[in-house]
Amino acid sequence: MSRLLRSHFIPLCTLIAGFFCAVALAIPASASVVDLTGAIGDQGTVNGALFRVDTATEAAGTGVLGVFVQLDAPGSSTIARGINTSGRPGNYGNFDAKNSGPHNHDLQLNQLPIRYVSGVPFVEFLLDINETATSVEQYLSMDAFQVYTSPTASLFSSTFSPAGNELTGTIPGLGTLRYNLDASSDSIVLLNYGIIGSGSGRADMTALVPLSAFSGAAVTDYVYLYSYFGNKGYDSGTNRDYGCSAGFEEWAVGTGSTGGFAPEPATMALMLLGLGGMAALRRRRAH
Repeated sequence: MSRLLRSHFIPLCTLIAGFFCAVALAIPASASVVDLTGAIGDQGTVNGALFRVDTATEAAGTGVLGVFVQLDAPGSSTIARGINTSGRPGNYGNFDAKNSGPHNHDLQLNQLPIRYVSGVPFVEFLLDINETATSVEQYLSMDAFQVYTSPTASLFSSTFSPAGNELTGTIPGLGTLRYNLDASSDSIVLLNYGIIGSGSGRADMTALVPLSAFSGAAVTDYVYLYSYFGNKGYDSGTNRDYGCSAGFEEWAVGTGSTGGFAPEPATMALMLLGLGGMAALRRRRAH
């Protein structure tokens, strides 16, 4: 199987990769706190990944799109964390992902869509959160977000490096770390269930990881997503509770539509081909 950047999965990526290495993205600078609690269109970046609240028509969640992991805070706990895998043990270790096969399973890289922002390709993940719809408890913090790839299916590990550090530590047993929200600093994304709402079935956040982060991965490699929610808890300064307060949080596979992002890949391909033709013509005239 050919590697990701040379596969039929994204045939135009090799055409535009060199061009965009020299072009800066027209999106906000990296930050340790991404506040998405205001309105549709809020966005921010951390370590090259883009986190945003898309339009309210972005469908996701149970029964709508392909959910691949659900995290449910047990009992009175206000935190939920875990990974997706078909190789989960009976009690899922010390994690909070549900054991249901249809809603917690292996995911291959070629099952994830690509979305373009200013012509640059990103791998898309959708997050559907479920919080208590009150002015205090409708909020949620995402305190860890990591993406790994491995040629091995059904991996499971809850062993962190540094040991026991579930917030900023990594999980070497899941393969190659492709993205880490906390790689540069202890970062956090703040979410608001009240913006989209509607229970399960709408994406409250879109997470876009640069395609370049997956360089060298095969399209058949397995993707393991580790996330941690609710650690920020109650903030007395704002009277907001960022802990898990209601149903499960779930990650789903998106549609990959380019929506309002421009230019689309076909447009960029034509532009680059045109530039290449002009350059060739100039060389011929120079001789």
